Amino acid sequence: MSFKSSSTRCEFCGAEVTSLTALGSRFCDGCKEKYNEFLCDRCGQRVVHNRHFVFELQTTCSNCQMRDKIKQLSPEHRENIMAYVRIGHRIRAIKEAHKYFPIFREAVDAVLTLEEELKQQ
Repeated sequence: MSFKSSSTRCEFCGAEVTSLTALGSRFCDGCKEKYNEFLCDRCGQRVVHNRHFVFELQTTCSNCQMRDKIKQLSPEHRENIMAYVRIGHRIRAIKEAHKYFPIFREAVDAVLTLEEELKQQ
């Protein structure tokens, strides 16, 4: 699919783009080979990931996956984290979340997700 646009550069590397992806993104031929993109089947967010680091086909974004992990916490564990989130103690909330999410990055993501949920209430 060819196109005419004032922005004909790749979103990632800036190389010339000859066609849009199926989702309408601007990837050069090299980045089309390197990256995969999809829309989350739950929230509709566009997700782009490096094909070389993701070994299974995903249909759900990391935000929705984290919300699922948070739902798996017991009400008590969730409340332990939320107590710190509500008063704005992010570091304490992360330390508490790390008890239930052994991977530190997941503990951080859990707290950020809970903070976002709190803002939306």
